[in-house]
Amino acid sequence: MRTISMWLAAVAGAFVVATAPLGSQPVVRMDARDQALRREARQLHAVGAAEGRGADVFGGVAGVAFDGAENLYVLDRVNARVAVFDSAGRFVRTLGRRGGGPGEFSLPQQMAVTRAGEVIVSDAGHGALIIFGRDGSARSVRYPGVGTLMGRTLAPHPRGGVVSLAMGNPAAGGANAIGEETLLWIPTGAGASRTLASVSTPRGRGAGSAGSRERPAFSPSFRFAVLADGGVAVADGTAYAIRILDSSGRVLRVLQRPIAPRRVTARDREHEMDWRESLASSGGIRIVGPRGAVIPAPVLRRVGEELRDVEFADVMPVIRRMGVDAAGNLWIERAGPSMEQSGGVDIVTPAGRYLRTLAGWRLPDAFSPHGRAAYIREDENGVQRVVVVRI
Repeated sequence: MRTISMWLAAVAGAFVVATAPLGSQPVVRMDARDQALRREARQLHAVGAAEGRGADVFGGVAGVAFDGAENLYVLDRVNARVAVFDSAGRFVRTLGRRGGGPGEFSLPQQMAVTRAGEVIVSDAGHGALIIFGRDGSARSVRYPGVGTLMGRTLAPHPRGGVVSLAMGNPAAGGANAIGEETLLWIPTGAGASRTLASVSTPRGRGAGSAGSRERPAFSPSFRFAVLADGGVAVADGTAYAIRILDSSGRVLRVLQRPIAPRRVTARDREHEMDWRESLASSGGIRIVGPRGAVIPAPVLRRVGEELRDVEFADVMPVIRRMGVDAAGNLWIERAGPSMEQSGGVDIVTPAGRYLRTLAGWRLPDAFSPHGRAAYIREDENGVQRVVVVRI
């Protein structure tokens, strides 16, 4: 089930990483020619059912992850719980439920799991990270400053804590809540959050309802992946340019491939408009205010109208998503010839050595520490399953 999350006061725009000029950074230029590898991943098992009362009937999968023992964790945003399955796909237990008490969820948005099995869920309603220990105990850590963590990605950091995007700059207070986003390394214990990179969020056309200001469809968006040494790979998605940062946020190098973005086609626009019309008609819009504030119904209706009134960017960003596998290599999914197709997945070392391109593949939704990966799949009836494969 595809959804859209609109965040009051700041919605993601075209991002520009606030670092030194490109000319002052070492650039690693990789060849444009693909060394394609055509192979199939071997499916191990799948979880998810069309009907029933079990935790494997998913209302809306927001994220998946593995721990060090290859157990699979599935964050079900609609049912407000985390379902846990063992390495063979057998159901083990659930974590959390809807509510306001310890270990309970209001608006769960994203999830990270450490190798030791600590589960960290970002909850926009509570304005906190909800953290479950291996024994099932729960505690919470408030979001830093005034920033609300964005709902796209929450990644565990190898030195502890998580990395995520925050709306505004928590260190600067409320004055910078609009027009800036910050990539934060957030501790789950003692200590202060650390800024790894800042990104600007230019406004879209005019000001939407309650200041939503949605950016044009297919605009470049910020992507990041946490590396095995604690560094971070970041990309603005317009061209094939990936900045490799160390754990302090210093740019070490820029990885480039001379692959031009393709132009947005009439079919792309039609596909996007069909999806937006379906979303606006079905009530699938999710609007999250500060600390999960309740949004009045008239605002929801106006946002639905604005969803149909959309601008389009001229070109499709080259990079769709990035991830890091068990060997520490970057997996970079490229845009394909259409919205429905992938342009393949490049496998590149953080040092800039191009290894191969997996033709026809999509980026897995999660990697395990021992060579497995998980994909979130949805059939024509809207039934979601999580497929675990060996890569």
